[in-house]
Amino acid sequence: MSQGRITLYVDVGSPFGYMGYLITRNHPAFKGVECTYIPMFLGGLMKQCGTQSPLTIKNKSEWIALERLRWVQIFDIPMATETPDPFPQSTVNTQRALCYIATAFPAPKLAEAMDVLYDTLWVQRKTVGKPDVIAEALRSVFTQDEVKSVLEGMKGDAATKALPENTNKAFEDGAFGVPCFVATNVKGETQGFWGVYHIGQVLHFLGIERGESNGLKALL
Repeated sequence: MSQGRITLYVDVGSPFGYMGYLITRNHPAFKGVECTYIPMFLGGLMKQCGTQSPLTIKNKSEWIALERLRWVQIFDIPMATETPDPFPQSTVNTQRALCYIATAFPAPKLAEAMDVLYDTLWVQRKTVGKPDVIAEALRSVFTQDEVKSVLEGMKGDAATKALPENTNKAFEDGAFGVPCFVATNVKGETQGFWGVYHIGQVLHFLGIERGESNGLKALL
């Protein structure tokens, strides 16, 4: 029985977006929730909102570095201790590739592709926007011909148009960063939530018990 649904806007370049994605994808609390992942471009969203990267804010950048490791430990999320080098880095190609995959392949393939691309950046610390790095990562999910089609498709009109369209949709849904959750409960009510720290509120809104998970207990 469905316990509601979530639309999650994603950009591979965000460590907290990675956490939100991985928790909704793998945590037992979300087993009965229908999750839809929509690739968007965080840089474009922030420009629309008139905001700047938190890494440019004194004191906050140091706090974020510590906070990232806290949540990684609490939820046992695979992530390298050191940030990727360089960081931040462009994810335009990566996000366009995901936009293409979302329309050209069955739905499960999008999540599988996101799994390996997130791992490429946040575990292996590689430059995930390079076409050869994208191709290497996707070979574990697609055939060689399919990988070739993704590399061609991410440069095509459909993918290049879809990315700003998805970003605009995220903006219209009230997003100003990632992870941004748009949740609809079994009553048909819809609300937006932002940040890994508010996943507990998402579960409360959906009427789902947090259970005994140490990670979810930390989300007061």
